[in-house]
Formats: sequence, C-alpha cells, structure tokens
Amino acid sequence: MIGFSLKCQEHKRSLMACHAACEPVLCHEDESSALLQFKQNFVINKFASEYFPSHPKTVSWIPKTDCCSWDGVECDDQTGHVIGLDLSNSQLYGSIGSNSSLFHLSQLQRLNLSHNHFNYSQIPSTLAHLSRLTHLDLSYSMFSGEIPKEISQLSKLLILNFCCNYVPSFPVINLLQLKQQSFISFIQNLTNIKRFSLSFVSISSPIPNILTNLSSLQHLGLYSTGVYGEFPIGMFHLPNLKWLIVGLNQDLTGYLPGSIGNLTSLEGLHLRQCRFSGSIPSSLGNLTKLQYLALSNKFHGEIPHSIFSLDNLRTLCLAENLFEGQLELNSFFNLKRIEYLYLSHINLSLLTKTISSNASVPRNIRVLDLFACNINEFPKILKYQNQLEILDLSQNKMHGTLPSWIWRKKNLWELILSNNLLTGEISPMMCNLKSLEFIDFSFNNISGRIPPCLGTFSENLHTPNSKNNKIPGIIPQEFMKACSLKMIDFSQNNLQGQLPKALANCRLLEYLDVSNNQISDSFPFWLGTLPQLKVLILRSNKFSGVISSPRNSTFCKMHIIDLSQNDFSGKFPLELMQNWDSMRASNVNDIKYEALYHYFKDQGINESKCEGDKAPTSATDEDEDEDSWFPFEFDWKVNVIGYGGGLVFGIAMGITYNWEKHALLWLIRVHRRVVRRY
Repeated sequence: MIGFSLKCQEHKRSLMACHAACEPVLCHEDESSALLQFKQNFVINKFASEYFPSHPKTVSWIPKTDCCSWDGVECDDQTGHVIGLDLSNSQLYGSIGSNSSLFHLSQLQRLNLSHNHFNYSQIPSTLAHLSRLTHLDLSYSMFSGEIPKEISQLSKLLILNFCCNYVPSFPVINLLQLKQQSFISFIQNLTNIKRFSLSFVSISSPIPNILTNLSSLQHLGLYSTGVYGEFPIGMFHLPNLKWLIVGLNQDLTGYLPGSIGNLTSLEGLHLRQCRFSGSIPSSLGNLTKLQYLALSNKFHGEIPHSIFSLDNLRTLCLAENLFEGQLELNSFFNLKRIEYLYLSHINLSLLTKTISSNASVPRNIRVLDLFACNINEFPKILKYQNQLEILDLSQNKMHGTLPSWIWRKKNLWELILSNNLLTGEISPMMCNLKSLEFIDFSFNNISGRIPPCLGTFSENLHTPNSKNNKIPGIIPQEFMKACSLKMIDFSQNNLQGQLPKALANCRLLEYLDVSNNQISDSFPFWLGTLPQLKVLILRSNKFSGVISSPRNSTFCKMHIIDLSQNDFSGKFPLELMQNWDSMRASNVNDIKYEALYHYFKDQGINESKCEGDKAPTSATDEDEDEDSWFPFEFDWKVNVIGYGGGLVFGIAMGITYNWEKHALLWLIRVHRRVVRRY
C-alpha cells in the first residue's frame, strides 16, 4: 500500500508539472504597460501606410489582456518576455522620442516598424539600448535626419533595413543621411550581418573596401545613395551574396569580372544608371538562380548569348548601353520565364522576323520597353503575348498600319507608339481595351478619325495623346459622367468643329491642348467649372467672339492658359483673372513660369537689367487706371500664361524687332500689379 501511495503521489506531481508546462506563460505586466504607453504616441491614419495593404494592428492592444496575444507581438514561450514586435503596415502616424517606452522591452530581438509614417522625425539613438536586436526594419517609415552612429553598436544584428525613406518627388529626395565614418562603423561592428539595406540614404562617399569582409552578407542595398568612386571588386567574391543593388549612383564606376560567374547563389543584380563599363562577361550564364538583372550603364561589345539560357530570369534590363551590331528580338523570348524586358536605347538594331502561328514562345511578357531600338516594323512575335500590360515602341522607324491583333490584348493598360512613321487610322477596336489607361500616338502620320467611343469606352483611360498627326474630323462629342481623363493632347492635327461640351463631365481633367487645329468655336467658358483644370491651350485655331465667363465658371486651378493666334475680340476680362489664385505669387520676386521666362533668361535678359532700362518715375506710373493696366486688345493676339505660383502675360505681336526684352519688363510690371491688387 505504501508503495502504491508513493507511486500515486509521483504520478500526481508529474501531472501537475505537465499541466504547468502546458499552461501558456502570460506577458509581463511591465512590458504590457510599455506597449500600451508606446501605442498612445500614435494616431491611426490609413494614409500612413497607403502604398501597401495594411491594417491597424494596435487596435487589438487592449488593457488587462495578455499582450502575447496582441497583433504584431511575439513572446518567448518559456519566459513570456516580448521578443518580437512586427508593426509593419500598421497605419501608425507620429514619432518616437528618445525616452520612448519601446526601449523598456529589454528582451526584444526583432523590431519591424516599416511602412508607417513617423512624421519626418529622427531615428532615436536610444534604439541602441535594445542590445539583443537581431532584426531591425525601419524601411518606408518617413524617418529623416542623420542615422545615429550608436545603432552600429547593435553587434548582433543580422538584418538592418533603412531603405526607402524618401519624398516621392522628381527627383526623389532622400530623407536619411549617413556619414562616412558611421558607414564604416556599421561595417566594422556588424560582422554577422546578412541583409544590409541603405537604399535612398544619402551617403555620398566611396564604398569602403572593408565591406568585402562581410562574408555572411546575402543582400546589400545601396540604391540612390550617392556613393562614388571605384566599386570594390571583392564584392563579387562574397560567397553567400544573393542580391546586390547599387543602381542610380551616377558617379560609381567599375566593371564586371569574369569571376562573377562563381556567385552561384546570386538571384538579383541591379547596376542600373551607374558608370560601369567594359564588356558583359559570358560567365553570367552560370548564374542559374538569377531572377533579376539590370545593367543599364556604358557596357559595350556584344550581348553574350549565355544570358539567353538563364531560365529563371524574370526581369532583364539592358537599356542605355553601347552595344554593337544587330540582334534578333526573338532571342530574348528564349528566356522561358521573362516577364519584364527593358531594352530602350540599346544602341543596336533589333531585328524582327516572321514566326509561324504555331511557334512555341514564352507568353509571360507583362512589360516590354523597346524605346529607340531601330525597329522597322511592328514585331509580329508580340501577337502571342496575351499577358502584355505595358508596351513602349516609341521613337523607332515602324511604318504602315497597326496590326488588328494589338487591340485584343485585354490586359494592356499602357501603349506608347509615339515618334514613328505609322499611318492609317486608330481602330475603333481600341475601345475593346477596357483596362487601357495611357495611350500615345503622337508624332506619327495617322490620318484616320478619332474613334467616337474615346470618351465612353473605359472608366480607366486618363491620358490619350495623338499630338502631331494628320487626324481630321471632329473631337468625339460624348464623354461619360464617370470620365477619368486627366490629360488630353490633340494638338497639331486637322481637327474641325467645336469643342464637345460633354468634356464638362471629365471632372478630373487637368490638361487640355487642342492647339494648331481648325476648331471653330466661342470661348469655352463652361470648362471653367472643371475643378482640376490647370492647363488650357487653345492657340492657333478659329476661336472667336468676346471672352466672357459666368460667375460659376471660374477656372479656379488655372496655371497656364494660351489663347493666342485666334480671332477673339475685345479686352480680356479682368474679373476672370481675379479668380486665378493658383497663378498668384506671395513673393513679388517669385516669378516662376515655364518656357517663356526661361527663354528670356537664356537670352541674357534679367529683371534687374530690364528694370534699370526704364524704371518707373513715380507711383502713378505703376498704379495706372484699372482699365488701362492691361493695355492690349485681342487684335494683338494676347497670350496669357501662368505657372508655378506666378502670374505673367506673354504677348505675341507678330513684329520683327527685339520684343523679348520689352515683353519681360512688361511681364514683371504686370506681375507686381496683380500681386498688389489681390
């Protein structure tokens, strides 16, 4: 009995131990409190993560619940300490202070704050207190300023990502900076780093040779960092390298050694828009895992045929090189998985040959850029590319009419055929492409009419451009109420008739250019109701009559309006210009306008010189009668142009003396009057 009793007690203890082991360990109260306090520093704003699928993870962070169950929080199964925090794409808007409660999570190993908006705040140097970190991702998070050198003290880091903190302007503005000495410190201290991304961080220094000592490195991102000088050749000897991204560094020089063929783990090589030169080694064909290859530089010689055997390649960019000779376009279609192919300005002639209808070619192409490739005919091999989304064949020598099968590409949303020798018509079959957003036929010899369905076939179309052709007839008269058109350029054709009043349905329209046609109409005041219209070019037509505009037609966003070389009569109404706030500058010296101003400046004419030639002698000279300050009747062909916050009036008087200098003086005077009046 005693033995049986002891066995029962042991069994009971065993069950209790098992129960204790199986029972989940709860989050530590102090860490739960730290997370809740951290949450209070932010507001949820879906625009903080607008470019990627997102949801507000911190909504699940509720007091008096186990923080280990919260969205984005990872705890150690044994200790209950928070060891991982993934708040990527969480719609967080705010900033992280140097004394943030985040830094109380002393056991944290993984921290991902990517794809949020930290309001251009600085990265706190106290991140270095999280000494156990192995993963730190601050990409796409709108941090700015100097990257703290202290972060290089996190010697356990395996992944460090500062990528893509930039303002998406043109050109892109990098928000983060890294000093050269800090760059070296990161490399010296992070000896086990596997993924190191500094893309879009302003570094502006040579790449230290000690980078080649990082034998564990798998991913290096230095895209658009301003690094310069000779690229360390030893980088092509790193045995574990999978991705090397150093594009858009225009002062970075180097070459591709034959030994690059030994990087058999390489999956991506991005050297676009640097100054690498020499020939492309045929050993690239050994990189059988390669999926992405971008080599837009100054490479010369021939394209090695070994590239065409890279069966895993999905993206190939060879644009803007100095290759020689001729090459069959079909060669690129030997790449079994190719989806994105960029060959613009390849400097050799791409030959297109007829292929049989039963030809076995890959049909994966989604984006094809053949800009300026000396192509003489529409490539017939494209007939079989039914996945095509973007096609650019501009600035070639293609002639004849468009093949009818191009209008059966149901996925096509961008078609660019400008600057060729194409003839014939724009087929009404175009209206079968419901996904079409951008289409450009400009600078060809197309003589057929614009398809009547242009304004009604798609809610996606936003930019049709048929500038500089021989298109006759009238502009289509119907435009749907859900019209998405933002830019229309029908200039330099043979169009007649009137502007269609249905254009008033295009509430998103920003740019309308119908110049150099034969359109006969009165001033289209009804366009003034369009809330986004910024540019209106009616030059060189047969518009006539007095310009008037009802009060509800204000052209409230107008930046540029060109009415020259028409048959308008009377004076330009002052009350219409009073509504053009977008043309008004807050600083009288801030006169910014497009080609006209820059043309004058290029001629050596500047404001001080013009002002000195004929300065006003009294206040009366500048403050003339309201009826006389705009002195030109429309038989002088007045051209009103405003741009970028300034208001100016260009004149085209059709006279031969040097009027540019006098015009610029007048522009400045009128600008100053407008600023004072309004």
